[in-house]
Amino acid sequence: MVNFSEITQRGNNSLFGNFTNLFHGGDAPPLPYNLNSFFIFNEYGLIGGVCSAIALVLATHQILMHLYFFNEPKLQLYIVRILLMVPVNYF
Repeated sequence: MVNFSEITQRGNNSLFGNFTNLFHGGDAPPLPYNLNSFFIFNEYGLIGGVCSAIALVLATHQILMHLYFFNEPKLQLYIVRILLMVPVNYF
């Protein structure tokens, strides 16, 4: 049985400390990454955001063109469904 008063008296207020104490009975192991730098903006996020925005614009343009020139409905309906995966996954 877990003694909750003992866990709170240890003073372990880390992010995962009290949760891991419930199962392991000791201090939390070190995390493989730094939580402080997890959400910091960097150049890779900028590159990914620009590429995603370009893909969204191109996919939206292709969807609108397929719906505007709806000559072969059976085939173009499948194409539009595939192209709709880009905006759905973007948001």
